[in-house]
Amino acid sequence: MHRSSKLQEPRGSTSYGLVNGSKSEHVWCCPEAANMDAQAVDYGVPSQLAEIRHRLDQVASIAKAAETCAAAGNIPKALEIALD
Repeated sequence: MHRSSKLQEPRGSTSYGLVNGSKSEHVWCCPEAANMDAQAVDYGVPSQLAEIRHRLDQVASIAKAAETCAAAGNIPKALEIALD
């Protein structure tokens, strides 16, 4: 395989990624578009992690309820809880 010293377009990129109609400027390589505002990162990442934690807590509660039903011998109810 021949290795080129030029940067290659990311997989799945197309000519639709053009900025201002220029064939040499792609959205994916434009520094202005690539840098995320630090304030957006400072807010966005913790917010997304809190949402993930919240969803995992909900799923853990459902799993615990299903596990309790199964331990009590009510397998059909445990499956109903787990699969809803």
